[in-house]
Amino acid sequence: MARMRMRALEVRCGLQAQRLTGVCAIAAVIGAVIASTSAGCGGAGGANDQGNDAGTDAGTDGGADGGSTFHVDISLTSGLITFPNKYSGWTVGGGSATNFVAYPSGWSAGGGSATNYIAVPPGWSVGGGSATNFVAYALGWSVGGGSATNFVSVPPGWTVGGGSATNFVAYPALSGWSAGGGSATNYTALPPGWSTGGGSATNYIAVPPNWSVGGGSATNFVGYPSGQGWTVGGGSATNFTALPPGWSAGGGSATNFVAVAPGWLVGGGSATNYVTYPGPAVVTIQIKFDDPGWLGLLKALQDSGSYTEQTLADAAMYAFLNLRAEGSQPIEASAGTW
Repeated sequence: MARMRMRALEVRCGLQAQRLTGVCAIAAVIGAVIASTSAGCGGAGGANDQGNDAGTDAGTDGGADGGSTFHVDISLTSGLITFPNKYSGWTVGGGSATNFVAYPSGWSAGGGSATNYIAVPPGWSVGGGSATNFVAYALGWSVGGGSATNFVSVPPGWTVGGGSATNFVAYPALSGWSAGGGSATNYTALPPGWSTGGGSATNYIAVPPNWSVGGGSATNFVGYPSGQGWTVGGGSATNFTALPPGWSAGGGSATNFVAVAPGWLVGGGSATNYVTYPGPAVVTIQIKFDDPGWLGLLKALQDSGSYTEQTLADAAMYAFLNLRAEGSQPIEASAGTW
């Protein structure tokens, strides 16, 4: 849960927008702040076609409906967020002059053509501003950041870090959490015990212990779990994206590449941006992020015990769907720019 007018510098700018993209991204669930940091490891246009223990997996039901058979697994071993597919009736909305977003039946495309479109879950509100970027947020949340840089959705008990010259990120206001990166490039939410990977000439990402960093300094860096069969797809002239075993890179070199899971579809357009979403035969949702910091943030939400697993799934999907709410930016948004 990443963007809109942040194109401050070429690649870094790209990063800006993408993070702003992220801004829109998880806007809403991070819900009440995590009671503990065992997290970590931190109206639309027409259709077109993922405590203190930084290395643990989410193996138990941490949500308010812990006894439910519906479970969201957030794994730092596989690098994936996995849960039963409860979505159908997918549409690609937004517009070619701004950006495309995919969303399922019951959701909507919020924002505006002069700034950015975002996928909005049922019951969530849209905030931010047309001069900067739009974000979505749940009841009880606030909107932080600033109109000169980017807006982010902030749940109770969370804080906003980063800087007005680069980007703002939201993360738990708990010991050990911080904004990693730098003012000349980008900030990303950094869970306790994690490190900052990437480089100042391109982009920074949050890296869990024993993970690898791929990509390149002339384009972008991505994170992925070591020894799990992952590869790096995409291209140096556009963007790199991390690929789990069996996944492929979709999209195009003139616009952006996306990581496509088996059974997923690719929509959008070459003049704006490509997006990916589940096809009708997909039974289990699997999503991943090029900035692993999103895993830490979503795990923090789960460990707070304040959300049902169904709500957590919406949060994860919301973060994922809004990683590129700025069509002109090929790189995914920084963790925390929701």
